[in-house]
Amino acid sequence: MTAGSLADRVLSEPMPYRPFSPVVGDLVARVTVGALFTLLSLNLLGDFMRTGHVTGLLLLVGESLVVVLSAEPSAIRGPVTCGRPIDSSNP
Repeated sequence: MTAGSLADRVLSEPMPYRPFSPVVGDLVARVTVGALFTLLSLNLLGDFMRTGHVTGLLLLVGESLVVVLSAEPSAIRGPVTCGRPIDSSNP
């Protein structure tokens, strides 16, 4: 297959339908993670109040690090798009 025919095929195919922009998808993902973390926090705090075991609070600290570190890089660089550009010089 030559590079010209590949470029013609790629340009002639319709773009996939995306109802939302990547920014909206990123925002929905962040809100979902935040809501799930809030529910987990309430559950673990209630367990700590009921039993007095510190292990639930330690789990909460670990999970909060996961949430903060997963949300922080995307806040700096914006949403990530997957894929690679078509390089016509390298067939």
